[in-house]
Amino acid sequence: MITEGRITGIYGVWFDRQRGELIKGNGKTLTGVYLLHLDMKRGYKCYANIRTTFTEEMSTQEVYDLFTDSQSTNISILLDELQKDINSLTGYTSTKLIVQFANIASAQTRKRNINLYWTTQRAMDIPQRMRVQTDILLQPVRVHSNGERCTTASCKQKHYIQVWAREPFRAKPIVTLDCQNVGKLYDTSQVLTDKMCSNED
Repeated sequence: MITEGRITGIYGVWFDRQRGELIKGNGKTLTGVYLLHLDMKRGYKCYANIRTTFTEEMSTQEVYDLFTDSQSTNISILLDELQKDINSLTGYTSTKLIVQFANIASAQTRKRNINLYWTTQRAMDIPQRMRVQTDILLQPVRVHSNGERCTTASCKQKHYIQVWAREPFRAKPIVTLDCQNVGKLYDTSQVLTDKMCSNED
């Protein structure tokens, strides 16, 4: 196994919606699950705070505890909807938790060969300290079979997800995913309501 621990962020929009951008149903979780599944096939032990067909079901706090456990190595972790736990909104997340999480993420992912994937609807909802430590930034775009961008969240046509890289920048999608095929790997109807706790809660 090649040691390559890294942090990947997957977002719907960067700051505010641009014309035609979907903030919901654009393939953030689907992209994260796809990348996590690739890691599983490459020999990583995988964990997620959502239900998938190939990971143990864990709460957000349990996944966070695993991530911060200094004995954990050669693992891949998906934290879906990270903004509900670590948010840039003043007062929402304790400064202590933000600093602890970002410091561990930046210092330990490479040393311990941990791949961390986080998703959020709006990238700017994630504190700058965490965004700066993120190695790869991806934006999924939902398209129809003819390649045209889908602009309606409730659209019933067959869809694909084009994954674009903001950092490092790529001029073309790095992969196009079939929503039906990848969607079989996880519970697409699950709604996350739990959150990680800090010592101050």
